Amino acid sequence: IGYAQFYNVIFNNSNLVATINANGMTAANNVTFTALTTLNGGNLNVRGSIWFNDAAWNGNSKIVLFGLVAQFINGTGVCGVSVEVCPTSGSVNLNSNLTLTGASSDLIMTNGQFNCGSYTVTLPRSFIITSGTFNANNSIFNFIGAAPTITVNQYQPFYKLTLNNPSMVLTSTSNTIVNSILTLT
Repeated sequence: IGYAQFYNVIFNNSNLVATINANGMTAANNVTFTALTTLNGGNLNVRGSIWFNDAAWNGNSKIVLFGLVAQFINGTGVCGVSVEVCPTSGSVNLNSNLTLTGASSDLIMTNGQFNCGSYTVTLPRSFIITSGTFNANNSIFNFIGAAPTITVNQYQPFYKLTLNNPSMVLTSTSNTIVNSILTLT
């Protein structure tokens, strides 16, 4: 897929290997992942909400949430690529659990507000905050990879934090604060 702007985007082909060119692609409204094999290439920029309903997919692209109003992450599926939270104004809000898969998938926050509610966020690699407001609320952050990194630029605590890999070597580049329960498995 070359650089393009669409209103809504739906990935609904279990044999699809989508490649976005280096200039990226923008969805002016919502994106839904129902069936997909791989998403590679440039960024998929999303101004609306996103639904993850596919059980298994991967890639090396990145989803960038940069809306002007409240955006929501929904669905019962997984996300196979990195996600960047950077709304210009407004916020990104979890409406369901968020599970990133793939050894190189990170959750990155570079602007705006990220509200986690009471949902579980499962990450194979890193959680990085360079700017913005992270509201853990009553959420659980579950790190499952062998070498995750937690980078937080200011006092932004987790509610519950689980490090769920017996061979894990965690790197934290700042104070990591947990307000409720830290679980090591």
